[in-house]
Amino acid sequence: MAKSAYKMLFKSRWSISGKRYALYRTGDHLLSLISNGYTERYRRFYYRDIHALVVTTTPAGQIWNVIFGVLGTALMAGFLSGNRAYLIPGGLCFLALLINTVLGPTCVCRITTAVQTEKLPSLTRRRKADKAIALLKPLIEKVQSPDPAYPPVVREKSTNSDNPDEFSGV
Repeated sequence: MAKSAYKMLFKSRWSISGKRYALYRTGDHLLSLISNGYTERYRRFYYRDIHALVVTTTPAGQIWNVIFGVLGTALMAGFLSGNRAYLIPGGLCFLALLINTVLGPTCVCRITTAVQTEKLPSLTRRRKADKAIALLKPLIEKVQSPDPAYPPVVREKSTNSDNPDEFSGV
């Protein structure tokens, strides 16, 4: 069996709805996968076409922390008043609070090309998105760097002209 050219950037992420999100890289493009068990949706982004990778921090993680904290505190208060049935749900809320805090801030990552802006649902935590950008940045720069045989044209303002908006070609 032939070895695949695709390398998974990070372990696949599963959503509550049962969808699986993954991000793969290869020599010349990035591949985003969304699967629900029956269908798979692939999006291919060539490194030469990528204009920007935009990461925006969202308040979703903080909102979940507040929900877990308030709910856990209320359940533990019920336990302390004498009802033992509140101990396990309260402990689970505090465990969820701890896990969400350790995972770090949430974010939305979008990839922009000349034609589209697409959300990358596999990158939902800031730490993971920053690592992905650090891995992809050299690959994108390598493909998009100008050819050293043809340096870019640099224009300088002319100092001899009466018109300050006129440029002299270099």
